[in-house]
Amino acid sequence: MFGIGKIGCTPRIVATLGGGTGCAEEVNQAVIIFNTKLKALVTDFNNKPGAMFTYVDLFSGNAEDFAALGNFILRRKTMKLLPTLICSFEIL
Repeated sequence: MFGIGKIGCTPRIVATLGGGTGCAEEVNQAVIIFNTKLKALVTDFNNKPGAMFTYVDLFSGNAEDFAALGNFILRRKTMKLLPTLICSFEIL
């Protein structure tokens, strides 16, 4: 079973809840709570006869700079996150 990654650091959440500059820590804190409970549930499942579940931690990886995904160059155009849009293109 897969835990949830740092969705508070995804471009859309950064744009809407992170002020456009950083991760939305309140979202990541909710993810930590969810993942903790999911991991405990997997442990409980594995105490049942014949059960073989694996918990995959997607949160703890090196994803500190997900917010940087909001700005990148794509075929000579800049893609920039705005709070009201998923992305806005500007010609360089």
